[in-house]
Amino acid sequence: MFQYVLELTNLINKYELTVDKIYFSPDLDMTLYIGDVMVSLGDSSLLTEKMMKLRDTYSQLAGLSGTLHLENYTGSSSVITFTKG
Repeated sequence: MFQYVLELTNLINKYELTVDKIYFSPDLDMTLYIGDVMVSLGDSSLLTEKMMKLRDTYSQLAGLSGTLHLENYTGSSSVITFTKG
């Protein structure tokens, strides 16, 4: 688990993201909390690509409330899902 925490925090710092909270499920699925937005990253597969996508959409999250779904992100599509609420 330490490896995942280290990798994730390094990517957060690299992409200059401000994250309020990091959560790991018992299955090591990762979730970030940024204000009122929950960012579901899923497992560590394609973590760098997921964090790059988060960086690209980060400024659009301001003032929103809901869940940004990156858990199924494959890198082959530029479409990601945001669920309000």
